[in-house]
Amino acid sequence: MQHKLCANCGFLNPSFKFCGECGTPLDSTSRASEFPADTVSIEQALPHGAERRQLTVLFCDIVDSTAFTEKLDPEELRNLLEVYRTCIMEVVLAQSGHVARYFGDGILVYFGYPTAHEDTAHRAVRAALGIVAALETLNPYLYDSFGVEIKVRISINTGRVVVWHISGQEAPEAIDIVGKTPNVAARMEKLATPNTVVIGDTTHQLVEGFFKCEALGASVLRGISQPVNIYQVLGEIPAQSRLDIASESGLTPLIGREREVEILKQGWTHALAAHGQALLIEGEAGIGKSRCVQLIQEHAKTDSEVVTLEGRCSPYYQNSPLYPILSLFQEHVVQFTSTDTAQIRLEKLENLLRDYSVSTVEQDTTSDDQTQTDTAETLPLLAELLDIPFEVQRQTETGIGARPYGRPVEQDIYPAGWRGTQRRQQTLEVLVQVLLKMSERKPILFVVEDLHWIDPSSIEFLTLLIARIENARIFTVLSCRSDTQYFRHAAQSQEQENPETLPDGNLTNSVLERETLTHILQPAWAKTLTLTTLTPSEVETMIQHVAGDTQLPANLLTQIAEMTKGVPLFVEELTQMMLEGDTAVLSFEASDITRPQPQTMEVPVTLQDLLTARLDGLGTAKEII
Repeated sequence: MQHKLCANCGFLNPSFKFCGECGTPLDSTSRASEFPADTVSIEQALPHGAERRQLTVLFCDIVDSTAFTEKLDPEELRNLLEVYRTCIMEVVLAQSGHVARYFGDGILVYFGYPTAHEDTAHRAVRAALGIVAALETLNPYLYDSFGVEIKVRISINTGRVVVWHISGQEAPEAIDIVGKTPNVAARMEKLATPNTVVIGDTTHQLVEGFFKCEALGASVLRGISQPVNIYQVLGEIPAQSRLDIASESGLTPLIGREREVEILKQGWTHALAAHGQALLIEGEAGIGKSRCVQLIQEHAKTDSEVVTLEGRCSPYYQNSPLYPILSLFQEHVVQFTSTDTAQIRLEKLENLLRDYSVSTVEQDTTSDDQTQTDTAETLPLLAELLDIPFEVQRQTETGIGARPYGRPVEQDIYPAGWRGTQRRQQTLEVLVQVLLKMSERKPILFVVEDLHWIDPSSIEFLTLLIARIENARIFTVLSCRSDTQYFRHAAQSQEQENPETLPDGNLTNSVLERETLTHILQPAWAKTLTLTTLTPSEVETMIQHVAGDTQLPANLLTQIAEMTKGVPLFVEELTQMMLEGDTAVLSFEASDITRPQPQTMEVPVTLQDLLTARLDGLGTAKEII
């Protein structure tokens, strides 16, 4: 590998095609004045003036790197650092982080700028854990090649900074930040033990419940006047939603949703009577979509026979075909566990298909040739989809010899003509068939949340499922944001996609339009439930529930209602921030001391990333707001 110096900004990069700082191509023919189209769009999106925003900063430093200078020749040390930096950058980029600077063996990374995400702190912590895991995997190679192993200390801190682009002839797009946040992060790094991750108080507040953390107590940091609470991250907790975590401490009563509750209960009643229903719950972020989903889940649980199947789309898996569908099938339908071997998983899958009378490879069929063609290869279809290795072997039912299950799927395994699109369609048909068979025994509440992050293959599956549930005991409940473009499929080259598992060409890598959503909900038994903001009186009722016995001034109630615009999540978080006391005092902004300014309240740190991501999505219109 060879380092590449960016001719545009002077940033030193690992062996990548584009500069990690400004996006300029790093080949020998690139010039500072030439930018590819994607780089131009990124640069246009970057504000050149100073901007105040919440940022999560990650510091990563090699433990006892000075010893390497005694063991290694300078050229060898350079090669070692190159491998190390490449490893770190790959992990960071996977979580949409921005490698801001290298300090010898230290690396500074920003999360939340120039690209904002509503889960910025989560991405930073996940990247830190990924760095430790990646280096542990890399160390055997480093020991063989250089005779050393790398251990790191990583620290993460979140807070307000001022960020801007330093303009200059040599580095027109260099990003710099100022504020307490990076200083605290740099000091915290010294408190981490080798191959561990420590985080500050605000970061812990943002990721609590999603990651297992151990409090290390308050520490006095050099140059910082007040002691800082430090936490060590021990690992990631299995997937949870923000609502799951909030439920542990108690939820605010559902307010102002009587009509919506009635619609949900009616839909479930129809489904129990074998009149399948589908309902899309849509509304802006924080409006209460997940609360409505939770309500119908609790209502359905009153019947012990009910099967609840819940999947959730994720911004991390928009390029993974059928991600939410496969997740719920593996966990709730086939019931795979983390300790299952490939052999056990294969047997579970085959037992499921046999139990629900879905034809498998081993079954003889007495139906006509067309039926045999449609169902004879069910097992290899789903096994391939569920990543069961093809080299798995199992004994035949007679116990004589071993039969290799599903060698790599070639055209001779499937009936003539089963190529590409037809195999994909057959796979979706089998998945739907399994659900329909299950609903004959027990009613099913089928939930898929966050459709604004759905992948195209899952759209195709939902379209097929909803079209088939008219006479089934299935209530399909979907949720989606209405304040964004509905479905996004991140740009990725066709070479990187798996053409065997993607939908037809009518679903592209671009943003999918509203017509797609309309097509999913085309059947008469599919409806949309749009959640609106709360009225001022409903907001006041919610504030009183959150405040409990604490009495808030009337003018403060009015100001909270005006600021939150009736969005329940914002009402809860802002009220809770006021009650906690540390930021309860209204701040007086006086950028012009000769002119009185209106009083304002700080936005809670728990909402900063969400609001920043939404504002950044407005592009140039953001400056008006």
